[in-house]
Amino acid sequence: KVREMELVKQRQQQQEEEERKMKEEQKREEEKKKEEVNDTTEDDLLDDFFNEVEETNTTTTTATPEPTTTTPEPAAPQSNNISKQLTKLGTPLSQINRLLPPNYEWKNLNPFYVLDIPHTAPLDIISRRYKALSLLIHPDKCAEKRAKEAFEQVRIAMTLLKEEEKRKHVHDLIEQGQKQGTRDYQVSRTSTTTPTLLSKEEEEKQLQSFQEKAIMKVFATIEQKRRDVERRKRAQEKRERDQEEEEKNKVKKEMEFHKRWREGDRVDRRVGSWRDFQGGDGDKKKKKSRWS
Repeated sequence: KVREMELVKQRQQQQEEEERKMKEEQKREEEKKKEEVNDTTEDDLLDDFFNEVEETNTTTTTATPEPTTTTPEPAAPQSNNISKQLTKLGTPLSQINRLLPPNYEWKNLNPFYVLDIPHTAPLDIISRRYKALSLLIHPDKCAEKRAKEAFEQVRIAMTLLKEEEKRKHVHDLIEQGQKQGTRDYQVSRTSTTTPTLLSKEEEEKQLQSFQEKAIMKVFATIEQKRRDVERRKRAQEKRERDQEEEEKNKVKKEMEFHKRWREGDRVDRRVGSWRDFQGGDGDKKKKKSRWS
């Protein structure tokens, strides 16, 4: 009987273990499908962004950056400089629309694009532009609905550019994009059998469009790689957590089994002892009746 009880408990344990594994497998499959949906959504957004960049082959979506000049301007108070920038920036709504177009998460990866200044601008110009944009679209000063979201893009850009090392890295990426854009422009001109005659101004605008497109692609490609690394890291951490949880459940099941086994073994011993006692007491009665 003890052996039968042991076999029954083992079968119960195996059945429970199989059910647990099936549930965990279903849970993993559901989480995997959910991650695939999220990854597909991100990939679709990136594809939309690249398609949009390709469509802007001959048009420029941003305002022309302020030209840098070597002629020193007369010294002016900082407040006057900010006032001039506010005049150039236009209305709060125009800036909010510029900062939050479709796929803005990818376009705004370039902080100089967000602040709408040349990538060669020094830190004091960057700071003044940030202050000017803050005065224009800060949610405490602007009643537009999306002001908070637009200002967050400006804040992130300034946080990145105020560190010299990161600012240099961004500068190098823009230089890389400009070189690639120049090559793309030259290829497009030479690959055409009958190139369109353009004025010098039109050529410069078209070259600038190719460069802006290439710069956006450089930043988007790097961000895509960063997200892929984060995705793999999360997947690895999840596998480790699942494995750790599986080990814990296994130890817990074994402890529960041994606990049930010990309890069942004690019951069996108590029942056996009682039967032995009953059997021994009956023999005594028989012996007693035999002698009486």
